[in-house]
Amino acid sequence: MDDLNASSSKTQVRVVLSYDVAADDRRDRAAEAALDFIPRSQLSVFDGWLPTSKLSALWEMVNDVLKTTDDAAFMLVFCQPCACKADGIGGAFRPDPPDTGWII
Repeated sequence: MDDLNASSSKTQVRVVLSYDVAADDRRDRAAEAALDFIPRSQLSVFDGWLPTSKLSALWEMVNDVLKTTDDAAFMLVFCQPCACKADGIGGAFRPDPPDTGWII
């Protein structure tokens, strides 16, 4: 993650974080901590735009909470062009790219 953090703190990337945590207490702590960074998409999936300067902090949080012998986590980091091409179907939350303006 360090190579991504070398970018400007204003550079936003799309992050998808998922985990499989065996114990309820660790799962609750992981969810609370992840929500400090990106919104929840599904129960164990978080999806949102994050400044590159915060990527290491998110990954360290995951590493601190999980017990690697029992739990697993996976984090995908997309650049803006790739993230804007990603799509999904159904009711799951899909974040808008940063600086998306809405006129109503």
